[in-house]
Amino acid sequence: MMDACHMLKLARNMLQAYSPIATTTGQIKWRFINHLNDVQKKDGLHAANKITDKHVYFENHKMRVSLAAQTLSRSVSVALRTMRDLSYLPTRFGGLVENALVYIAGFLVRQILRKLSCDVCRASLVRDAVPSSFDESYHLLALKNNGDLVIPSKGTVKVLRAAERVIRQASTRQAPKVSTVTYIVREEIGTEDVFQLGEHIEETQFGMDNHYSNLLSLVVLGPEDAPYPYHDSTNRNGAYLMALLMEHELLAANTMFRKRTGKRWTFQDRATGMLRQLDYILVRQKWRNSILNAEPYSTFSSVGSDHRVVSIRVRLSLRVPKPSPKIRHDWKAFTTDPGLQTRYTEEVRKRFRQLDKGAEPSSEYRRFVVANEEATRLCVPVLDRARTSLRSRHPEVVAARGRVEEASLNFELEPTLERRGVLNEAKQFLFSTYNTIKGEELMESVRRVQAAQGERQYGEAWRVINEMTGRKRTKEGQVEGHSPEERVTGRSPQ
Repeated sequence: MMDACHMLKLARNMLQAYSPIATTTGQIKWRFINHLNDVQKKDGLHAANKITDKHVYFENHKMRVSLAAQTLSRSVSVALRTMRDLSYLPTRFGGLVENALVYIAGFLVRQILRKLSCDVCRASLVRDAVPSSFDESYHLLALKNNGDLVIPSKGTVKVLRAAERVIRQASTRQAPKVSTVTYIVREEIGTEDVFQLGEHIEETQFGMDNHYSNLLSLVVLGPEDAPYPYHDSTNRNGAYLMALLMEHELLAANTMFRKRTGKRWTFQDRATGMLRQLDYILVRQKWRNSILNAEPYSTFSSVGSDHRVVSIRVRLSLRVPKPSPKIRHDWKAFTTDPGLQTRYTEEVRKRFRQLDKGAEPSSEYRRFVVANEEATRLCVPVLDRARTSLRSRHPEVVAARGRVEEASLNFELEPTLERRGVLNEAKQFLFSTYNTIKGEELMESVRRVQAAQGERQYGEAWRVINEMTGRKRTKEGQVEGHSPEERVTGRSPQ
């Protein structure tokens, strides 16, 4: 009797091999799943499913049960039904993108609700049900909702849609800064009360409270990346401080830790007695792991000060930076190309003419070296980094491994002596393929040694030989001996 894992893989394989499959209600086609993957890759968002190229082109991953289960899951069915119902008609965004944004907005609101304590702000982010007046962008959420999904409000979706538009309009080579996205979204929203807070905005715009600004930051940045994850709001000056933190990659150390209210305020207004958080310790984000604690103390209360001292406890957590890869230039190609040589000479001559003839010889020589370096960077081609290719990824090995997997699957379906023999033959073929590839690599290394010896590049030849034999580099400059006396005299004491 077949187990569930093999049944899933068999159903997926049958759908892919014998598509289309006729049923009483219509045809089941594998190209629907292929089209869903193409649409999601084109739009850059997933409609609440995990379909990727690995799921569609699974020839090298036939034994992975998770891929088969995700391909035949309810999430894929809902996404296909959404595309069918919407006929995938693109509006401002693609129809599938709009639905994915609404679904993501619901997930984001669920995370934000864990951080917010204000009931009015919590109610402004959600709706009890999908209103009939909303557009079809809520269709995917309605299909997937079994009663436990969060339905985002219209204002939440509008803010998230504006942030998505800013990111998509930015350059594909470099992602926009978080501060830039936040600024453009605030400018686009303007003074509109997108969250329908009403009088609550006026009630919470002074002191430590500005709930409207905080809601915008939480929706755009997310609850984990917002500068004040545990303080529910800030005023206008706090918004300026948040922009400063994001622009210069800083952190407010005394907002990184979950503290009770008595451990957060740093200033007490003598006239009204209102508690506010006005004092911060700013550190660079790279020292985040070095900060152990930060909180205010009432040290100056005895001298009548209205401020509290903010203290920070630090233990340096140093990380060695990764060395940047050294750029190697192809001087061999340079020596064989007269055009590059002429261009290099012109570049050096042009920069050398700009040098100050009355300068000191040392500074003039230093500038001449810089001129040569700039000419080298512009004219001399760069050598590609040598990457060792894995034998397991060789096309012949991949094909042989697929043959073994197919034979293994057939033997599991019907364990006969004939199929066992086919499986053993496939395994032997895989082993022989590995040996063939290894022999080809060995012959290629021998040819490299011969070529290096012919060009009198003995160092390169020995390097290739050491790679072939697995010999490590010998320890140089070390004199044998177990003590300083032995290393000096060269002999051990009797």
